[in-house]
Amino acid sequence: MKDNILIAKFMGWNWSKEGNGKTYLMNPRLQPEEIIYSTRPEQLVFHKSWDRLMPVIEKIEKLGVTTQICYAAGSKTYCTWILGLYNDYDSTNVFPSKIESVYSAVVEFIKWYNKQNKK
Repeated sequence: MKDNILIAKFMGWNWSKEGNGKTYLMNPRLQPEEIIYSTRPEQLVFHKSWDRLMPVIEKIEKLGVTTQICYAAGSKTYCTWILGLYNDYDSTNVFPSKIESVYSAVVEFIKWYNKQNKK
C-alpha cells in the first residue's frame, strides 16, 4: 500500500479527510461532482490494474524517459526498463508477470525521481 500511495502522489492525487477521520485520495482529473468516488489508500490498485498503471507510464514518458517491456521466453520472465532521464537513471526489473515488472520499475523510478527533485 505504501508504494501505491507513492504513485498516487506522483500522479498529483490530493489528500482529503472526511468527518469520520478516514483519509481519501482524490484523482485531480475528477470533476467536483465526482469527488464522492474518491479512493481510500487501501483501495489503490496500481499494482494490479493496467487502467491505473498505464497513465503513470505515460506521465513518466512525458518526462523524456524511455520505457520498454520485454518477455524472456526461456526464463518465462518479464523485464521492464526505464531509461534516460538526463542519463542519470537506468533500471531493469525482472519478474514472473508483466504487471509486477512494470509496477516495480515505476516505484523505483518514482523514488529516484523524488530524490532528484528534492535537491
